[in-house]
Amino acid sequence: MAKFVVIYKDRVRKGLTHDLIKNHVEHIKNQHKKKILFLCGFLKKTDKAMLILETESLKEAKEIILQDPLIVTKHYNYDIYELNEANESNNWFL
Repeated sequence: MAKFVVIYKDRVRKGLTHDLIKNHVEHIKNQHKKKILFLCGFLKKTDKAMLILETESLKEAKEIILQDPLIVTKHYNYDIYELNEANESNNWFL
């Protein structure tokens, strides 16, 4: 499994409804239940948000993001990066 950092950017407020936000939250909850969503949240003092997904591939991560109602309706664009995690197993990249 790999981790992918997804940055939601370029928010469009026009047409952003309560129902659309609820559908986005349901999408996020479903990824959490499936143990795909590792972490998510807003980036303070910006109009950006981020998710970390744990999937088998970049293709799978993109498929999940492209199903998010906020992406489908073009209320956000996104960038996605594979995370090369520093930890004890790789001696923090020393």
